[in-house]
Amino acid sequence: MTDATWVAGASLFSGRPDPVWAMGDAAAREIIRVWETLPVVTTPAVLPPALGYKGVFLRDPDGHEWRAFHGIVETDLHGARNARADEQRRFEKAILASAPPDRVPKNLIG
Repeated sequence: MTDATWVAGASLFSGRPDPVWAMGDAAAREIIRVWETLPVVTTPAVLPPALGYKGVFLRDPDGHEWRAFHGIVETDLHGARNARADEQRRFEKAILASAPPDRVPKNLIG
């Protein structure tokens, strides 16, 4: 596996391409370790607004994707919805912090 096989991104825009960037294996695995510590939840995720910030994603080399918005991180691991609570938004903030400079606005989620 090469160092840039993971892809991260943020859903920010309507009508323009959203920013995406390559993420190294070590950085991505640290973010996945955060995911693994989060408590499972069954409540539905907060629906993002039609305009503005709609969350972030992390996609592994096999195309598996984790999506985070407003304190919930979701994935369809093994074909079933799997959601975790992230009240401190550590997963989301880690992905945003991994963006190259000037790719996403600073302090997007506080």
